[in-house]
Amino acid sequence: MDDNLIMFQVVNGDLAKLGILYERHKLPLYTYFYRVTAGDQNFSEDLVHQVFVRILSYKHSFKGTGAFQHWLFHIAHHVAIDYSKARKVHLDATTITDRSDPDSNAQDKLEAKEKVTLLDRALQQLREEDRQLLSLAKIKGLRYADIAEMLETTEGAIRVRVHRAMAELKAIYQKIEKV
Repeated sequence: MDDNLIMFQVVNGDLAKLGILYERHKLPLYTYFYRVTAGDQNFSEDLVHQVFVRILSYKHSFKGTGAFQHWLFHIAHHVAIDYSKARKVHLDATTITDRSDPDSNAQDKLEAKEKVTLLDRALQQLREEDRQLLSLAKIKGLRYADIAEMLETTEGAIRVRVHRAMAELKAIYQKIEKV
């Protein structure tokens, strides 16, 4: 059954159907929050639960005009903002990627780890909004159109913001790398 149809059943009072949506979307939400919380499993789980509490609170705002996932991640994004404001936790680059090859030598692994550490330091110097935007676009892999709908702006604005955030991240990274 389609997520939108299930959500309409929740809106109409069949709260048991929320469990179906939870089972379908808990892993993508957990993955998103795991990156936002710099790998804190407990907070990630708590934030997933907070999303579904908010779904219950704001269920009547669901219009079904787009994909349920867009509405869901719109809520998740606001939960992440609230979390970040409360905890001031930064995105950890080690959760983004560790591209070291298991067959590579120790020197290659050390260099890869150093690059990840530098990337983490650079990410921490970005504005919180830019870190979250890069997390949605580059890590979670959401389409710009989906992010635009989630943030109630245009796809073009998201493209520009992601481009600028990536350029700023690159400049910060290069500056840190020279030190």
